[in-house]
Order: sequence, then structure tokens, then C-alpha cells
Amino acid sequence: MNALHDDLINKIKQMPEEWLLFINEAINNLSKSLIHDRNRNINTCPYCDSRIVKNDTQCGRQRYQCKGCGRIFTCTMNTVLYRSRTDEDI
Repeated sequence: MNALHDDLINKIKQMPEEWLLFINEAINNLSKSLIHDRNRNINTCPYCDSRIVKNDTQCGRQRYQCKGCGRIFTCTMNTVLYRSRTDEDI
């Protein structure tokens, strides 16, 4: 694993400056998009499109429960942050 990590670091160091700036901008745009997704309003269940109600909060995230199927989910459902155990602030 260490050799792979070192190889990746060396390849990044060899990249042209404009590529690094492009990658940095893309990561910043993605992080803004993820934060927007976290704060979005959820109106229907992502599983069955039924009505939902606020259920609780867990780890600072609002949880919702579907009135149709009974499933519980958070506002990060259908995003890359769903089931993530890391902090959402990138």
C-alpha cells in the first residue's frame, strides 16, 4: 500500500500546473454541490414517493420516516455522503 501511495504522490507532483488547478476547482465545485445536497428539502420518500415526516436527528443530520413504507433515511440519501462516517465538511 505504501508503494502505491508513493507512486500516486509522485505522479501528482509531475502533473502540469494547469491540470492541478483544474482538479482543485472541480473538487471545490463538488464539495459545494455536496453541501447543497445536504441542506436540500426532502418532500417524498426516495424509495416509494410517499409522504414523509421528520423523525429524529442523528449525528446532526435530520432523519425522515416514510408514511407509506416506514423506511427511515437522512437528507444525504442518494448522495455520495450517504452512510458516510466522515465529516461532511470537506
